[in-house]
Amino acid sequence: MNTESMVSGLMEETRTTIEVHVETGFSVPDPEALVDYLIGVAWSTRTKEASSTVQIIVLSDPQISIGDAVEAGPWEHTGVDPNSPDRAGVAAAEIKERFGDWPGRGAGAAGRADDWPNVDPCPVIRASVPDDLAATAPTRVARG
Repeated sequence: MNTESMVSGLMEETRTTIEVHVETGFSVPDPEALVDYLIGVAWSTRTKEASSTVQIIVLSDPQISIGDAVEAGPWEHTGVDPNSPDRAGVAAAEIKERFGDWPGRGAGAAGRADDWPNVDPCPVIRASVPDDLAATAPTRVARG
């Protein structure tokens, strides 16, 4: 998880990036559900609120198309590059509409970011998400 800010004119824009590596031998049967889960995780982590986008990067072998998964989901304001199937972005304003004020409840979370030790494992990969996801960059999905 990484949050970076840049100043453009008089405005500061902040983007949050969540990167996940799916180990060889694991599959992602529902990439759309994985996108929703990761966006929820990124929106609930107490770093700095994303004001522009949340970018999702998923590296897998074979590589799944996160761009296709974002476009197939309910998200309307997206940034997808067909030349980079491992990544896509979703507008922070749209995420706020869906998940509420930041930091929000993550997908599958028992509560706000303070409750992360109580979060269920990511159901779409069937592997554990590290307890301290905010301190892990990039996040590596390990055998359960």
